[in-house]
Amino acid sequence: PIPFVNLAAMGASSGTALTTEQEKAFAYTILGEGYLQEKNFGSAIENFQKKAEIYKKRQDYLAVAVFLNNIGFLNFMNQDYLAARDAFQESIELCEKYDIKKGFIENSLNVARLYIAMANVAHQGNRSDITTRDVLELRDFAGEKLTKALQQTDEDMDLFAKSRTSLNILLAQMSFLEARISPTNDMATNVANAFKQIDQVLIAKTYLEEALIISRKNNLQLEQCQSLLAIGTLLRVMNRPET
Repeated sequence: PIPFVNLAAMGASSGTALTTEQEKAFAYTILGEGYLQEKNFGSAIENFQKKAEIYKKRQDYLAVAVFLNNIGFLNFMNQDYLAARDAFQESIELCEKYDIKKGFIENSLNVARLYIAMANVAHQGNRSDITTRDVLELRDFAGEKLTKALQQTDEDMDLFAKSRTSLNILLAQMSFLEARISPTNDMATNVANAFKQIDQVLIAKTYLEEALIISRKNNLQLEQCQSLLAIGTLLRVMNRPET
């Protein structure tokens, strides 16, 4: 059944009068929401893609960036990680090109979370569609965008405090994943890997300490808990449970 929906803005540059294209876009929204409620992700994605195409023709790039972000999220929920990657990356490109700062930050956080999910499933070895190259390329892309997002919010630290906390936590998690190296039969390689692990853990600790400072300063209680939990996990891995 088609659900009741709220009449929301149908794009950043929409007027008050409906056009044929706007009516189509609204219909796709209703269909997409209906399929989403039924957890029919494929059909929901298809309808949101049709809506995005309408706003591409209208050159409403803010709206397109939002829809691509939504499509990426739906693909992530559907565990189609490569399609999610493509949608998030396309949304990021639009946000960078048209200086949509909030969208750029949100998408940067999303690609980092997506990288962590892909790295974990690849590590488990139960997803033949995700290659090591896919994971490494997304790692580099996510790291670059997270760092850029931090730089973009340097001048408005208080305004973007919550985002900066999340950016630091995700950079820490990415560093922590880099420390996950399997032992080999070669002693020299194992020694080199041990030093790399220590470096990555210390980098992660620095990011988490920064996240904790920001969250405490701005009274972000949830983010404080996330930072402390992550620091505790890291210290346990470092065999320092007493701290």
